[in-house]
Parts: sequence; C-alpha cells; structure tokens
Amino acid sequence: MSLVTAFNNQMSNFMNDLCYLFPNDKKFMIFEQKFEILRKANPALIIKKYFQHIYQFKESIMSKDEAFFKDKIKPNNLKNVYKKNEDLNNNKYIPLKEVLNLTEYWDNMNDINKEAVWKYFKILTLLSEKWALTNLNK
Repeated sequence: MSLVTAFNNQMSNFMNDLCYLFPNDKKFMIFEQKFEILRKANPALIIKKYFQHIYQFKESIMSKDEAFFKDKIKPNNLKNVYKKNEDLNNNKYIPLKEVLNLTEYWDNMNDINKEAVWKYFKILTLLSEKWALTNLNK
C-alpha cells in the first residue's frame, strides 16, 4: 500500500468518526463527501495539502498539546497559512480550517474520543512526513 493510499484511508476513517461523533455538524459530512471526490480525482493532493498546512504543528500534535485545538488551529491563526496559498484560499474543496477546528467540541469530548483524535493526527502527520521525505526531495 502506498503512503498516499494509507494516508487517505486514515483521513477517510477520521472523517467517518467525526461524522459519527458530531452528526449535527454538517461541515464534517460535506468535507467527507468532497474528500471522497478529491480522493478519486487527485489522491496525492490531500496529503500534500496536509503536509503544507498542518505538519507545521507536528510538535504540538506529538506532545498532545491541547492548545493545538484550543488556540493554534483556530481559523484566525490559519489565515496566514491560507493567504500564502491562493489555491487553497480560493478553493472551497479543502476547508481544512473549518474541519480541523475542533475547538467548540474539545472540552466536551471524553478522554477516549480525545485519544482517538490524537492518534489520527499523529498517524496523518507521520504519514505526511514520510511522503514529503520521499516526494519533495526529488
């Protein structure tokens, strides 16, 4: 299995879990649908965008720093990331800032769900790192 496939499978599982946990929040369902379309059209783009925009938070993710959800991943803090990449800023098919902003849910999540979210982010981050080492040095 390629790194792209493994990454996309994990992201799909993560989106399914978020849809299950928060059935009233339509952003997760919409992202999941758009993710599956993009996955078929350009599967490598998803891991590339994750690496470009989320990998910078690796230290916070690996140390389970709750500030990642409470402070760092808030849409206002991602504005500079989005401004640097006009494709992402102008394209609504990868609304990472909305999907990954779990601020409104974090404090009310139980420890089991929090741990599952951390595991997803750790796996996605490590897979994107491996992918970048393989593909960005070419």
